[in-house]
Parts: sequence; C-alpha cells; structure tokens
Amino acid sequence: MTLFTGTLDANAQWARLFLEGSRKLAPDLPWLKHTDTRLGRLALTLDSAPQAPYSTFEAPSGQSVFVLGDILHTTQLDNATWLHSQCRENGPEMLARQNGYHLTGMIDEHETIYLAADQLGLMPVYYWGGTDHFCFSTSPNAFCSHPGFTAKPDLMGIAGILLTMHATANRTTWQDVKRLPPGHLLRWRKGEGIRLSDVNSLKAHDSYFGWPPSRCQNLIQNSFNEAVQRLDKLGETSVLLSGGLDSRLVAGCLRWHARYKVPVVTLGESTDYEMQCARRVSASLGWSMHPVPVNLDAYPTWAPIQARLEGMQSSFVEFMWWQAAGTVNKLKPRIMTGLLGDSVMGGSHLAEGFNKDFSEYDFRAQFKSVNRLGFKAEVISKLIGQPGLAEAIVEELHKTWSGYDGMSFQKCWLFDLHHRQRHHVSGAAWRLSYGAWPTYPYVDLDLLNIMAGMAASAFAERLAQINMLSNKLPRLAALPLDRGGPDIRPLIFSQASKLRHIMLSRFDSWKFPGKQIERRQFVRHYDVNSQGWHAVRQLAENYRPLTRDLLDAETLEDMLPRPSTPLVTPDPIVDGARYKTMTGLLLQLGTFKNGPTHEPNHDRAGCPPT
Repeated sequence: MTLFTGTLDANAQWARLFLEGSRKLAPDLPWLKHTDTRLGRLALTLDSAPQAPYSTFEAPSGQSVFVLGDILHTTQLDNATWLHSQCRENGPEMLARQNGYHLTGMIDEHETIYLAADQLGLMPVYYWGGTDHFCFSTSPNAFCSHPGFTAKPDLMGIAGILLTMHATANRTTWQDVKRLPPGHLLRWRKGEGIRLSDVNSLKAHDSYFGWPPSRCQNLIQNSFNEAVQRLDKLGETSVLLSGGLDSRLVAGCLRWHARYKVPVVTLGESTDYEMQCARRVSASLGWSMHPVPVNLDAYPTWAPIQARLEGMQSSFVEFMWWQAAGTVNKLKPRIMTGLLGDSVMGGSHLAEGFNKDFSEYDFRAQFKSVNRLGFKAEVISKLIGQPGLAEAIVEELHKTWSGYDGMSFQKCWLFDLHHRQRHHVSGAAWRLSYGAWPTYPYVDLDLLNIMAGMAASAFAERLAQINMLSNKLPRLAALPLDRGGPDIRPLIFSQASKLRHIMLSRFDSWKFPGKQIERRQFVRHYDVNSQGWHAVRQLAENYRPLTRDLLDAETLEDMLPRPSTPLVTPDPIVDGARYKTMTGLLLQLGTFKNGPTHEPNHDRAGCPPT
C-alpha cells in the first residue's frame, strides 16, 4: 500500500522517531518516491509511486488541506486547493463528502485536525492519539515506532480477524489503534482528544422500488458509464482486466471515452482460462496486453511485507498483486479496476444472506457464509483464554447488521460492502497503488446511491451487469467469459462463437495423463498447500513461540498444524482461508523481535524484481 503517515506532537523528537520508524515499513521498491511535508506543526511523510496524486494547500490564515488520491471535481484547480475552498465555504464536513478514492485532511489555525476518506472507507486510515498528541497512518503498525506507544494486543481485534479473516468493528490487533469508519469525519483538538461524526455513510432507500425493469436498467447503465467517464478525465490509465464481467464492463465503457490505446494488465499464465478470455477482449478493443505471471516462490518474500504493512486488517490469503506493481508502474499513472463490481452492481453476494429455511434474508445466513472463511467462535475464545469473547463479537456484528436502514436484502448488501469488500477485495487495489494509483468506477457516489435504492430484482444474480454487457457491448458479450472454470461460454452466441466454444470444449475434455495443469489462476494462488504457501507457513513457524503468553498452545496446534502436516481443504479457496489468517497472525506478532509487546523489528525487507 502507499504509506502515508502524519503527526502533530509537542515532543519534536518523538514525532521525528515516529515518522522515521514508520517509513521502514515500506517495501524496498526502486521506483518509490519519498515526500516530506510540513503544514504548520503537522508533519507528513509519503512513500508512493512517483505519480501518485498528492497535493497540499496552505492558506495565509493558517488553515491547510492535504489530499492523497482522487477527488472528482470539474475545475482546473488541484485537489487540495479546490477542497480548501469547499471547506472554507461549507465547513470541514466537505472532507468526507467527496467522490473518488482518497484520504483527505485539514488542520486549521487553532491546530484542530480533521480526517476523512472515501464513502466506503476503502482507503485505510488508522489513528491513535491522546489529549496532547495525534498520529495517523495508512498502516496500523506505524504507531509501534512512536516512543509513547505501548504495543498491547487487542484480543477483541484478534478474535474478530479470526472469525471473518479480516478486521471487524474498526479494531486492529493493537489496543488504542482504530480504523476510521466509512463515511465518518474525525476531529482531534489538543485537550479534547478524538471525536467521530457520521457525515456521509451509505444509506439504503427505496426510491426506485416499483420502477419498470427497463427504466431501472437504463438508470444503472447510464450512471456506471458516467462513472467511467469521470475517471477517464483524470488522465491516462491502464486497466486491470480479468476474463469476467466486472472488468469487461469497465474496459468496454472506457473504450467509448479514451482517446488513446489503453494498456491491459492481466495476472496469470497464457494457458489460464482467465487469460484466454481477457486476451480475446483486449484484442477486440485493439489494446495491448501486459500479462503478469505470478511466481508462487516469491510468496515468502511478500508475505512478511504484507503482514508488516497491513497488520492483518485486510485478508491474508494471497500475494499476487504485489507482483503486478512493477508492471503497472511502467505503464500509466493510474490503473482502472473492476473491483467491487460483483457486489455493488452485480448483487452476487446477496445470495449468501438468503436463509432457505425461512425464505428470507437474515444475519444468520450471511454470517454463516462469512464464518466459513474463519474459525468458530467457541474455538477462538478457547484460543485466547476468554470464554464468550468471540461470541460477543458475533452479537456485535449482528447488531451492526440490524442497525442498517432498509429491507433485509439491503442490510446484506451494506454489510458485505462494509466488511468483506472493504477489507478483502479493496486490499488488492491498495497493494497496486505502489505501482499506479487505482480507480474504482463501481464505487462512484452517484452509482452507489442508485444501487442503494434498487429492489433486489433489478440487480441480484448480476442481472444489471449481464443486461448492460449484452445490450450495450454485444461484441464483448459474444466473447468467451470466465466463469471460474472450464465453462467459458459467451453471454451471446453467434454462429462463429458457438462453433469455437464447441471446439474448445472438446479440446479441453481431452485427457493427457500426468500432464494436467491447473488453469484457474486463482486456485493456484490461493491453494494453501502450494509450494509458496508451504514456505510462508515455515516462515511463520519461527514466531509460534512468541504467542505462548497470548494464545493457548494446544488449541493453536489444532487450529494451525505444523508445516509438515498437509491441510485438509475440500474447497481450496474457502477452507484454506482460516489457516492463512492464523499464519498471518503469527507473522504480524513476529514483526516484533521479542514478542508482541516489544519494539518492532525495523529491518527493511528487500523485494524481488517485478
């Protein structure tokens, strides 16, 4: 991730040590640019790709604004200058009301600090402070370099991660370090401490219930196209293209607006189903493809870097995106992605919240699906020696689910966006930001608000996406579509595509004993029993002794067997996730030389070429 850190501290030496120490969390990538900024007494450091969008503005009054990322406005002013004018006219709440993927902040003439991020909180903003000092960072481990910070494990934070494979309730693995909630504005003032206010969180409504299906589809399609067009106006971009629906719609719409040849980036090998489908789309659009093979042997190099930077707040299930950073850095300043498309516009995760026994959407069904990726609550409570603790987190999540506005299916939609999508899916883009700045058409404010008011029948089971691709981009709809396996049928069959599909299907059915390869790239990358993950498990094993004062050793042995024992994973994606989470937790605790409550190991890890 792009590492951005700031502090306002009366103790200048402590501030310097904090900023210098946090910098050492960044990977040693040769193209990274380091930027130091002073806005009054607020000190900021940024380690990022050279062309990452970052701007600051200082007014004569002493009020200053900084912006990391994109905010979408129609003027020629830079982001910080424009946002300052908005805050001056309408107040600091404007920091949290902007469209785009960003972190925004302001310090006023009274040294009051305000922080905000994008509406869904995809940009990670962690904070820690007291009555006379305030620190924030995009890494939850940055605070461990502050001399005044004591790194005490947060058992509820750890339990939540083990339940769901990512953070819950904006906690981290450290006590007193929190993540900024979606749509919220943070305010810190000396002597008053931290205050949070909900300014712009996404709310469900029923504005489009009862609309004719065709009118709903037109509204969704027009809004999505406008979102892509807004991002295109930011400047030249590459596009992350898989073989599926989400990125194909992005690429198709971008082709309408871009006046240049857009580079296409696809992860995997030439024989993969995903690569096969993406290659056809790229050729149809007339764009060049830049494939990124993923080296599983590099996993033990990238795993500790990800653990160190993300502190287990995002899912710890693969490391393929790091290997794309070098490629995207050589192409364009930004990379447009289809991330979150299947949830925002596709509604594909609504089914996880549908309880077939009662024919309704409810929390029990949704949590059961989420918890398949983690450990059972009673096992976690036993592991950390706190009976009922993990069960209390389940109840806390239930209250969060119930607290959303709207109908039950909308609660499922919002819960998925604020949890799995925010912490698991968006992590991919954050890692790519070390190469080029990611953009998200599917989380455009206008599109989100429209989808928040749609009936399930308008977009569930990817209806809206399928409709748009078939009706607006029929040429792309007639190309092979990655469906997660050998079935790559197009959405629309022409005579030529039908014949091609039959021939390829017959070819794929031929058996070559001893020469079968896994053509689903995501299975190779996620397989916890692969050579890459085996090496990561061996690396994490060095830190098992450091958990003796924190975790029950016997229970830990049952939850994560030694590397010499193959793990049983009937579903390599779902069933392997819990073992990876525990492996990552060991690495996270292993960030510290002598245990989780000691000083961090600041040896900066080298990275392989990408």
